[in-house]
Amino acid sequence: MKNRIFCLLWLIFLSVTSQAQEYKSWFKTIAPLGSEFTDRKNLLADLELDKPAKKSKVNIKAFKESNDYFIDRFLNSGRVVAYSKANVYLDQVADKLLQHDPALRAKLKFYIVYTSEVNAFTFTNGMIFVNIGLFARLENEAQLAFILAHEIAHYTKKHVFERYKFSSESEVEDMNEEEFLEVVLSKFSRNQEFEADQIGFDIFKKSGYTQSEAAKVFEILKLSEYPVENKKIEKHVFEGQYLKVPYAFYPDTAIQIVVNDDENDSTHTHPSSWKRQLALGKQMDNNASNFGSPFKIDAKAFANIKLASQFALSEILIQEKDYISSLYNSELLLSKYPNNETLLGLKVKAYYFLLANINAGSSSSVIKKPKKINGEIRKFHQLFKKLNIKETNTLALRIAWDIHLANPKNEEIKVFTHAITKMFAGSVSTDLTQFAKLNEYDESLIASFYAPDTTQEFAKRKRFNSGTGAVIRKSKPKTKESFVKYAIPDLIENQNFKTVFTAIARDVIVYQEANPSDIEQYDDVEENTVYNRPKPEEKKKKKGSAKKMLEAREPFRAEKILIIDVSNVKLDLSSGSPVKFFSIQQKQKELVNTIQNCAELTGMKLTVFNPVDLIANDSQFYNDRNILETWKMERITNRHMEEVLPSNYQEIEDLCRRYGTKYVCFINTRSIILPVNQAQLFTNVLYTIYNPPLFAFVMYSVFRYKRYSAIYMPVFDITTGKVMADYSSEYDYPDHPDLMKAEFYYFFNSIKK
Repeated sequence: MKNRIFCLLWLIFLSVTSQAQEYKSWFKTIAPLGSEFTDRKNLLADLELDKPAKKSKVNIKAFKESNDYFIDRFLNSGRVVAYSKANVYLDQVADKLLQHDPALRAKLKFYIVYTSEVNAFTFTNGMIFVNIGLFARLENEAQLAFILAHEIAHYTKKHVFERYKFSSESEVEDMNEEEFLEVVLSKFSRNQEFEADQIGFDIFKKSGYTQSEAAKVFEILKLSEYPVENKKIEKHVFEGQYLKVPYAFYPDTAIQIVVNDDENDSTHTHPSSWKRQLALGKQMDNNASNFGSPFKIDAKAFANIKLASQFALSEILIQEKDYISSLYNSELLLSKYPNNETLLGLKVKAYYFLLANINAGSSSSVIKKPKKINGEIRKFHQLFKKLNIKETNTLALRIAWDIHLANPKNEEIKVFTHAITKMFAGSVSTDLTQFAKLNEYDESLIASFYAPDTTQEFAKRKRFNSGTGAVIRKSKPKTKESFVKYAIPDLIENQNFKTVFTAIARDVIVYQEANPSDIEQYDDVEENTVYNRPKPEEKKKKKGSAKKMLEAREPFRAEKILIIDVSNVKLDLSSGSPVKFFSIQQKQKELVNTIQNCAELTGMKLTVFNPVDLIANDSQFYNDRNILETWKMERITNRHMEEVLPSNYQEIEDLCRRYGTKYVCFINTRSIILPVNQAQLFTNVLYTIYNPPLFAFVMYSVFRYKRYSAIYMPVFDITTGKVMADYSSEYDYPDHPDLMKAEFYYFFNSIKK
């Protein structure tokens, strides 16, 4: 009997572990796409909206047009999960909530959004979205059901349009001063939230879920700015047999999270979770926890999607440039699923991106000030804040290689480990002889490196002349020597590591010779940090080497490229007011056809990933578009670095094999209508009074700047992030079809292999 129970538990463990490793399968489109993706015209055209009063200047047409644009761009942002296994489950919960109102159910569609934000929201056309960050924190199906019911209430009460009407009418009434308008809008939105809670709970209550679970949703929202769990992570996750982190850098004390329920929320767009929870409690029946069930559809499906969301969160946080939070989330999961290869791969990626930003001199954008952070994650930021650049590179190298050697067949871990090794060679050393060998390793010696000097053990005292008392100033202990020298005694004797490091170090040396400029100063580094800077007497020789390399470099050529984000956007600023309306021109399809025709004339092979080309039964096309959109967003986030690997490296590699190329280009055209410069116009009129023959020329010089056109076409190697070609043109007149054709033809012809 015991053996049977053990086997059953083991099978459950294997099932959950397998599910964790394949978390992305829950968020891949597998069913035919709906009309909202394949027929993108007039997404709000049939929407019935209450007409505003006659005196109101609210423009329903403008509202529909602007919302059409926003919804269209959002659906094709690469973040929306549609028609996946997770969406099927969402639909089932919605069916349960609205089982007595099929007419309303038919108007609603539910999606998941690949973002870490703890939120759910709705559009005016009945699209309801639940973020991965929220799903990862929910405890049961009943909590999810209440969230969906809350968003359904927003839809039925047309809250989005009501806010639009209110803000427009406020502007008409001269209530548009920034501070005053913010207060009015926030109070109006707060009333909407209370109303949505009330109506949503009525829907939720009728469906038979446990009533008390609705109140627990607000407990989750209170902690939305913190990680999924505030669990103590031991120091050993940063260590190995030969690398020890001082306790001064990573203290052993626990850090609790304290939530202030009495916080003043008068200026917030949403009322405090505590106030909403208190108001909801008045609607509940006595002994609410005894009514209903926490699950009505499928407890196992919920558990699988929640776990998949928690795994996805580590990847999403990397894409959102929150690398330390990604590390913390991965460590939380590794404490439950030790040695999980997926998590270890995400961990190596997080170290790679963290290290890349630190080495690029932008540590302040990825490491927060510990004093401003609450909870156990503060110690992660504190550690990387205290480590200098050499120590951070060594720590990342040590951890990455330990993971790589334990998982030698994982290609993705290997690629990112080699990239970390390259950064180590460029920032710490290209020579292994300066590192201690195994017979020189002494753990007690390393601990002594961080001990304070005897003169620093006592605080210095300074008394004010006023006699008010003494002020104690503690000086920070300085490290006598770093653990860097003693961190890799086993690695320098590992043949695999030595082979890889030697090859990489050789390339780094060549790179340094070709780029003699100094490496950018790192803000938190000690003065004695080594940067491998070229010596002054060698600069002349190295400049020559750089010139030779540049002369030998071949221009970019390709036989096939992928095209994403083809956009032809018109922006009208001529009214003299803030931007009111963006519009993707209706001739978008014509623009794509023009691009394809020009490529065909030059012999260039294209695959265009454009929303207008989406086909209902082509889910692979939609998934590939999302992969490329994710890559593009991440590349823009890391635009301060010349090259950077994609976090979804394996997906990118698979995509390149499917389409037979690793080069991608996005084509953006802009037609901007500018307001006439009235001051310049007046000045020129006065000028022509004294020079009548120049009147026509001066007037033309003013009005010709009313329109401005631009085209931008960069080409990237998506496996490395390297810019292969960067083509752009600007014009002081409207875009013209023939002009576009000429630009596209010249561009493709110049890069055709």
